[in-house]
Amino acid sequence: MPAVRKLISLGEACEVAYQLRQHSGDGTAHFFDWLVTPVDGLLHIIRGDFPRFAPENLSLQRGDSRTGFVLDGVSKVMFPHQFPRHGRLIAPDFLSHYPSFAAKFDYLADRFRSTARDHPVCFVRRDLTRPQALDLEGAMHALLPQADMRFLYVNADRTAFTTPLGHSVHLPRATRGFGDSIAWSKLLRAEELVGDPFRLATAEILRANIGDNHLSELDRHPARVLIKAMRSNPNNPWFAHELGMWMLKRRRFWLASVLAKRALKYEPGNPEFTELYLRGRVGARRMPRETALARTLTLLPQSSGAGPWAFAADLHIALGRYGDSLELLATRLQQDPHDDRLHALRARALLAAGRGPEAERAIDRALALHPRGKALIALKAWILSSLGRPDEALRVVEAGLRHKQSLELRLLKARIVVGQFWRASRIGKGHGRFA
Repeated sequence: MPAVRKLISLGEACEVAYQLRQHSGDGTAHFFDWLVTPVDGLLHIIRGDFPRFAPENLSLQRGDSRTGFVLDGVSKVMFPHQFPRHGRLIAPDFLSHYPSFAAKFDYLADRFRSTARDHPVCFVRRDLTRPQALDLEGAMHALLPQADMRFLYVNADRTAFTTPLGHSVHLPRATRGFGDSIAWSKLLRAEELVGDPFRLATAEILRANIGDNHLSELDRHPARVLIKAMRSNPNNPWFAHELGMWMLKRRRFWLASVLAKRALKYEPGNPEFTELYLRGRVGARRMPRETALARTLTLLPQSSGAGPWAFAADLHIALGRYGDSLELLATRLQQDPHDDRLHALRARALLAAGRGPEAERAIDRALALHPRGKALIALKAWILSSLGRPDEALRVVEAGLRHKQSLELRLLKARIVVGQFWRASRIGKGHGRFA
């Protein structure tokens, strides 16, 4: 059952837009969907009838963020997804893309006004007090006096309130990602804003609106949410794919292949579903690498993403065909020069081929694109160790641990320390390389 009212997010962050799209099935983009919008910034924009974000007020911020964001100095709105990235980092020349950025938000402002004029609307906002809600409703009524609008305020605070055009509901604040999808589904159904929930999967929502670099959000959900989504909407193959990806990352390869096979029943030619199936079969040792490689190579012409290319290169490395892997990666890197995964695979192939110095340069390129990637830091340390520079390897791992604690990096640090101790003891006994 479609929503009686159009659902439009007013922020303050991505969680609200994501949840409204996921459960209503309406993927229409709106102005505040993928922004971080403080209350004062929201009121500034509504009261000013969507003034254009001026380029002189936009600045690139790093802060504690792993990826950075662009900040509008007037409204204090943050733009984490609206400018191109070099790898995981927003490009330093982001303002060269300002014309398309401004045109996009002009278009979204027009859509916001026309949707509110032509349809009954429910605006949904995260975390507002009652005085702030009254200010918002007043500003919105002044902007769109004839609109049929209602407001839903989703607060972590249990204190309930009503306003002339809406009311508050309680939902604990999510600790990360896009929120608690099961809690949101119950809330939106109780408010009679959606019928059957879980209409769109993460890939369907994000690929069209944020881009492939942010599909890591596929891993944000616990398995129980994905299982609930599959039961609620069994005919959407992307939920099976999403759960399969979740299983793959946890090395549950056979389950990943079973879920991919289920998705392929709905879309037999889908290259992403096929890639997941092949990865799962190889990981579960149910398919020879040679067979998987031959099938993966057939996916490359029809795949827009780098996944099948990376998988094929990985299979070449596993089969000892380092030259073939490097050739394949060189071809794809011409299309995706800012994909840190491809540079890391190139580093692995070079290291396996005994070309350590080149491998170090390749992993440095990957780290320039994704400075805090745990797997990249670990690979850099292994390359340095293989080059006979364990002290540098240890410093790389320790620097990574200062940013974020990781069991993988802690274990790697221990192995490097033990290796140094072992080498020192062997030298002391006359069995070292300089004996």
